[in-house]
Amino acid sequence: MGYQYKKLDRNHAEIRLPTLFPGSGSDELQCSTSVVSLDDNPAFKALSYVWGDVSITRPIIADGNTLEVTPTLDDNLGKEDTLHNPERLLRAYDGLLDIMCRDYWGRMWTYQEYLLAAEDPRFVGEKQDELYGFLRNLQVTVKCRIRLYPGMRTNLMEELLATRTRECLDPRDKVFALYELVGNARQAYPADYTKPVEQVMAETAAYIINHENPAHIYVRFNLRESRLSDRSHPSWAPDFTDYFTSFLFPKYHADTSGLAAQFGGLRQPWPRFKVTSDYVLRMSAFNLGECNVALRFTTDVSDMLKRLADINVAQRLDEEPASRNSLQSKLRPDLDPVSRLARACIAHRWRDEGYVHELRNEFVNVCQAAAQGTVSPDSFPALSVEKFIIESIGALSGKALFTTACGCPGIGDGEDGDPVLLTPLFPYPVVLRQEFSVEPGGGETYYRIVGMPYVDGVWEGDGPHPTLADEIRKQGLQEFLIR
Repeated sequence: MGYQYKKLDRNHAEIRLPTLFPGSGSDELQCSTSVVSLDDNPAFKALSYVWGDVSITRPIIADGNTLEVTPTLDDNLGKEDTLHNPERLLRAYDGLLDIMCRDYWGRMWTYQEYLLAAEDPRFVGEKQDELYGFLRNLQVTVKCRIRLYPGMRTNLMEELLATRTRECLDPRDKVFALYELVGNARQAYPADYTKPVEQVMAETAAYIINHENPAHIYVRFNLRESRLSDRSHPSWAPDFTDYFTSFLFPKYHADTSGLAAQFGGLRQPWPRFKVTSDYVLRMSAFNLGECNVALRFTTDVSDMLKRLADINVAQRLDEEPASRNSLQSKLRPDLDPVSRLARACIAHRWRDEGYVHELRNEFVNVCQAAAQGTVSPDSFPALSVEKFIIESIGALSGKALFTTACGCPGIGDGEDGDPVLLTPLFPYPVVLRQEFSVEPGGGETYYRIVGMPYVDGVWEGDGPHPTLADEIRKQGLQEFLIR
C-alpha cells in the first residue's frame, strides 16, 4: 500500500518528521513519521540534499507503507548513523574539482541552509565532516561559494543578486528561500505557494522599490517576456528567475556603466519612486519625446542593409541638407548621422568609441554594397569588420530604428507614439505604451513598459549634443503611472 500523506496545518507551521529504525546498510530503509509544529521548537536534524533525477526512485517503508524517494535521499538517510562518527575529509584535496562542481552548491535552498545551520555535517560519498572545517581548506574558493558572515547583509536586493545563478524547482523559491535571511520582507509578504509566480515577483519588486535601494533591480534582472500580453500582472515587475548573462538584444545593451541618470547636467535629487497598494508604479522621469519609427528590422539581413541604404542612413554628409531623407532631417543638425546610426546599430555588441568611429566607413560601404546587390551575409571572412556589422544588424530582428523629439536616434522595442523616458530607476531609457484612462476623455493615464532601448546621445561617452541636457532639463520632471 502506498504512503498516505496527512494534511498539515499551515496556521501552526506543521511539518513531518521521520524517525529512522535501526538496520544495516543493506536493509531496506524504514521509518515512522510524526507531525510537529515549529511553534513548539521541536528538536530535529535537517538534511540538505539535491533531489537528483526525480524519474528514478527507490522504495522505503514509512509507517508500514511504501514511499518512493529519490536515490539521493535514500543514500543520505542511510548515513544517519555516521553523524556521530566524524572523520576528516579530503586530506590531500583529491576530488576537489568534482566536489565543487556538484549540483549541491548551485541550489537555492542550500544557500540559507549552510548560513543558518548551527551544526552542518556534510557527506561526500562515505566521507563526512563539518562544513566549515572542510571549507577552511578551500580558502579563496570558499569566498566564491559561501558567505561566511551572514549577519552582514539583510538587504533583499543584495541577496537576490548573490543567489541569481542558483537553481530551484519552484521559481517562487528564488525569493522564499531568502526569507530567513531577510525578515522584513517575510513580514511584508509571507511565503505563500498558492500565489502565482508573477505575483511573487511583483511583491518582491514592490518591497525593494518601497523599502530598499532599487538602483540595481533592472540592471541584473530582465523584464517579464509577457509584460505586454499578460495584463493581469504589472509590466514593471522584473523576473527574478531570469538574470541576464549577456547583453545581446532583446534584453540589454553592452554598456552598464553609462547610466542614463548620470547624463550630463541631469544629475540631481530625484523624487522617491513608489509602488501603490494596487501595484501601480509612480515614476518620475524626463520625457525624451515620442518614438517616430523609420524602419523595423527583420531576419533578412540583406534586405535590411538595402533599406538602410535606401533611406540614406549610410549616406555621407557631403550633400546639401535639402537632399537628405526624412530620417536624417529629424536628427540633431550638427551631429554626424552616419556615425550616430552606426553606433546605434552595434550598441548591443560593442561600446568602444574609437572602434565605432573606425566602423563608420565600413558601415557605409556594406550598406551601399547591399543596395547594389554585391554583398550578402556570407561575403566576408568570419573575423572581418564587415562580418561584425552584418551580424550586428542580424541580431536586431524585431527591433525598431526610431528617432525621438529631441533628435536622437534609437533602436529597440517601440511603435510610433510611444514615449521614451529618462529615469534613474532604469539603467537605460525606457519606452512606455499608453494603456487606458480611468474616465473617457480625462482622468489618470496609465502606461505599460515596452522595453529599454538604446538612445544615442544620452549615454556617458556618447559625446552628447552640448545643449541636449539643457533642453531636457527645461522640460522638467513628469510623473508617469505604470501598470
